[in-house]
Amino acid sequence: MGFELFKSTICPECGNPLSVCRDPGRDGWFQVQEDTCYAKKAMDEHTSDKTYKPQPGQVIYPVLEEGSSEQATSYGANPFAD
Repeated sequence: MGFELFKSTICPECGNPLSVCRDPGRDGWFQVQEDTCYAKKAMDEHTSDKTYKPQPGQVIYPVLEEGSSEQATSYGANPFAD
């Protein structure tokens, strides 16, 4: 119940507290940043293929390929790698 109450105070569009992002006094305080989620990119590419036809109940999800921890970026290495 507490989590549901918390979620009701969060904007579904931006994830900020409603008291912050919907406050007219904060108009102009926000900037937009862009970033790329490569897991979502892989999912989008997979599902946008014209031959992609999901089966009933099929669930797809991104999986980090083996050996990719050596290609870590500033976000860090795979925490599950040896």
